[in-house]
Amino acid sequence: MARGSDANCKGFVSATHAGDADPVCVATGGSSAEPSLSSDATALSYRAFGHRSRCEVEGSSHVEVGDREPAHDPDTIGTVEILGDPCPGGGCQVAATFGLAMDPITFSVPFHSDPTFSDLSASADSRSTAMLAGVDAVFGADGVGGTGNGRRGSKGLAIRDSNQEPLTLGIDWDARLCDLHGNLVSTVDGENPDGTCAGDGATPCTADSPDCDDVGGPCELADEDTQTMTVDVSTDGTLKNQPPSAVAGADQTVECTSTEGGSFTLHGTASDPDDNIAVTSWRKGRSGPEVGQSLVVTQALGVGQSQDFVLRLIDTFAQTDEDQTHVAVVDTTPPQLSLSVSPAQLSSPNHKLVLVTARLAATDTCDASPAIRLVSITSNEPDNGLGDGDQPQDIQGAAFGTDDRQFLLRNERSGTGRERIYTITYSATDASGNTTLRQATVSVPRG
Repeated sequence: MARGSDANCKGFVSATHAGDADPVCVATGGSSAEPSLSSDATALSYRAFGHRSRCEVEGSSHVEVGDREPAHDPDTIGTVEILGDPCPGGGCQVAATFGLAMDPITFSVPFHSDPTFSDLSASADSRSTAMLAGVDAVFGADGVGGTGNGRRGSKGLAIRDSNQEPLTLGIDWDARLCDLHGNLVSTVDGENPDGTCAGDGATPCTADSPDCDDVGGPCELADEDTQTMTVDVSTDGTLKNQPPSAVAGADQTVECTSTEGGSFTLHGTASDPDDNIAVTSWRKGRSGPEVGQSLVVTQALGVGQSQDFVLRLIDTFAQTDEDQTHVAVVDTTPPQLSLSVSPAQLSSPNHKLVLVTARLAATDTCDASPAIRLVSITSNEPDNGLGDGDQPQDIQGAAFGTDDRQFLLRNERSGTGRERIYTITYSATDASGNTTLRQATVSVPRG
């Protein structure tokens, strides 16, 4: 029965933990909205995704208009929606919307032309959050605002919902009980409930009607004969519904298992005090395509890809919760690389250059073609100055940094040394940057 206004909703909503560019809004402990959010977007997001516990109440209301009281206190029924996550035992900030309807009332002293008020209703929002201390949250004077409606004969009544005294909302999540006690209404326009639409200044309208939708509103009422009206409600009830709770699970880093990437399991959990979850879904991001309709879903991503996945739950009262997990498929394993050279030994040193050929094979689980590069060729002896006949530039024809598999090595050694050893180093690097080094040697022995 209640409908939150954009301005009032704006005061107690913020983004949930679900990612993406557009926030999802729920009640929060703050008293002001995120400055970057427009009131329209904020209120719309809240109504679609906000956490609300629904309480149905009944009882009675004591009504006074000016100094007049009806012959009896009318029976009152309605709905209270508590905005925010349940917090049994209190200690959290809550906000609420209220929607109440009352039986007709008749004043013993005639109220102008007709003593009977009928079709009385009130819809209001808390203007800010209140601390739930134990099981009670108290909204101070003017902490609740909204509108009400009614009829006196054929005329409509325009009622302003604004509490002049504290209004107490009781919530016992463990016992599934709730109550609403205190002041709710401040004024009623008893003689001039009809007005004209501001858009054209001519179209007749009544408060909170669609009369001005075409020509533009709001409905402007002549503020004549406004009377003080107090409505003190005393209602009790039970919690009919509480929001579900979604847990998407820890973020995952998955090692690839092939060149296609890797598969993984999204393993969410769900809970609902009312056991009435109607829809379960996984999506790529909050607004991306659906990828599953159960808590456990298998997915796959390519090598180096990552994705946010959002688990969304909706219960039979359209209450929603969602949680996000992040999955990345990575390659942290370097390639396998085998290396051999021919010839591996140069005999009968004669100071001549000899063509050496490297044979290599590189394999990698996640990259079909790792990049092979000649890193370096070094000698354990100086390039020159080793005695008679020594020639410089002992290593030639090697294109370092490329996949060069042939080069020239000089067949010589120091006359006083044991043997010369050339060390050849190659690398294999996969597409993820993992690198393996392998070495082979060519020796020039003594004798």
